[in-house]
Amino acid sequence: MPSIDVRSLARLITGIESREPSALRKLSSLPVGEKSVIGITGPPGAGKSTLADGIIKILRKKGEKVGVVAIDPSSPFSGGALLGDRIRMQGHAGDKGVFIRSVGSRGSHGGLSRATRDIVRAFAAYGMDYVIVETVGVGQTELDIMEIADVTVVILVPESGDMIQTMKAGLLEIADIFVVNKADRNGAEQMKNWLVGMFDTGAGLDAEAVKHHGKNPPLKKEGEGGFNDIPVILTRANTGRGVSELFEAIGERLNFVKSDEGRKKRRQEILRQEFFEVCAEEFKEKLAFESARDKNLKTLLADIESGKKNPYEALKVIDKFVKFGKR
Repeated sequence: MPSIDVRSLARLITGIESREPSALRKLSSLPVGEKSVIGITGPPGAGKSTLADGIIKILRKKGEKVGVVAIDPSSPFSGGALLGDRIRMQGHAGDKGVFIRSVGSRGSHGGLSRATRDIVRAFAAYGMDYVIVETVGVGQTELDIMEIADVTVVILVPESGDMIQTMKAGLLEIADIFVVNKADRNGAEQMKNWLVGMFDTGAGLDAEAVKHHGKNPPLKKEGEGGFNDIPVILTRANTGRGVSELFEAIGERLNFVKSDEGRKKRRQEILRQEFFEVCAEEFKEKLAFESARDKNLKTLLADIESGKKNPYEALKVIDKFVKFGKR
């Protein structure tokens, strides 16, 4: 199995994070690689990194190359990422088939750096078979993970009940698989049944609805391709309990994603929106660059700043530079 050019990949990712034009040009010239993207999200301290480490070990035993993008909270001013408990994945530091990168969220509301998609693309181009994206937090504001992951694993702990109460709509929309980690703690089985009761045919948290479920019932949610089972898996990441079961569930979901027409259409829409975002970002940067050099644009900006023109009036002037036709 050929090893990865770690230095070249590291330089490229550094450039992508900084949005360096040379790095983005290189990225655009690379071949499109095939990869499976696994999203892992959950509250701080739920054991996300430890479970990710267990998944990496299984993939490496199978000879698969793995890239990890670990999204950390960061200051929008300094842009610095906190490594936190990423130390748990450093057992793979000498493995040429694993590349782990901690990335600041740059203040993104969804906990995802705007460069994350490009880093995932770089991983695929450099031959990674799997990419794990570990995100900050969980809930309605973390829906961004859906736009990058083929399968999303939501990791909770027995004490997560209050959080689930307030975020259940977001949880249901995000999750392909639920994990209750630290299952040796009191309340793990109750949490599992609680999850089932919450989403089962609108039963909410009704005690009778929870009581009638068996030990390992799947959740149900209506997806693009119909009703899909959502596994709920108990794990103890620090001992490895349940990690193999989780890996099997991830594999089953990945196979489903590849065959489900509704998921394929959703992925196409996501890629289309990504194209529009890239265009908007590029146009904004080019406009900012030209406004520092072009006399007419300088005058236009001065008019906006002084209140002589509003942005919509100014846009009519910009239309003279770029013609798309009338809407």
